[in-house]
Order: sequence, then C-alpha cells, then structure tokens
Amino acid sequence: MQLVMEIDWSSGHAKFADDALHAGHMNVGIGGAQSKLKDSTIINGCLGDNPAIHPTTKEDLKLQLGQVQKMCFQEGDAPPFFNTKLKKEDYIGQAKGLKQVLWERGLYKDQIEVEVVDKVTKVRRVRV
Repeated sequence: MQLVMEIDWSSGHAKFADDALHAGHMNVGIGGAQSKLKDSTIINGCLGDNPAIHPTTKEDLKLQLGQVQKMCFQEGDAPPFFNTKLKKEDYIGQAKGLKQVLWERGLYKDQIEVEVVDKVTKVRRVRV
C-alpha cells in the first residue's frame, strides 16, 4: 500500500476580496488610504459585552444580531465616537476604520491591542 498526499501551498488561499472585512486592510481611524469594505451582517460571535454609548447623543448605538453594519459613515450617522467634533463633510462617506467598527459591535475597550494577520505570514499588533 502506498500513501500519496498532495498539498497545495498556493498563496491564493490567503486571498480575500478587496472589499472583505479584514482588520489587516483597515486603518485604526476613519478614512485615509484604507479600502471601503462591504457591509457586514451581524451574526453570533460578532458582538461583545460593552455598550456603545455615543458621547454626544447618549444613545446606545451597539449593533444587534441580524443588523447590517455599514462600513462607511452614512448620512444621518453620528460622528465617530472618538472624534465627535468632526463636521459631517469630514466623515460622511468615509470608511469607519477598526476603532469605530469594534466600538459599534461592543468589542472596543480603551487602548486594546488587536492581533492582525496580514498576507498569512505577517502578524502585527495594533493598538486601537
């Protein structure tokens, strides 16, 4: 009896769509050179225990199961929770960035470190 194993080490397995939700493709803050990612439906395991109370509106903006998280600020959205003095024209239409996305999901804690795996072999820690 002979055992033959075929292993595909293709780097194509690490490829994500350009607009896939991937922390390695996001800035910490809003806008900038980051890609505008596709919207994401919140499923089990995507939410943390923290509230998302906006400092200006005092509303809890934490997403719920089944809601769609927009990855760019929309008309009518409050400014980023960490920079509430921005004018609408400075954030509407901009990519939210890692900090805002985590906050809306109840996963943000002040000064957390996120481990980001980028291009499969590179691991870096990002302070958010």
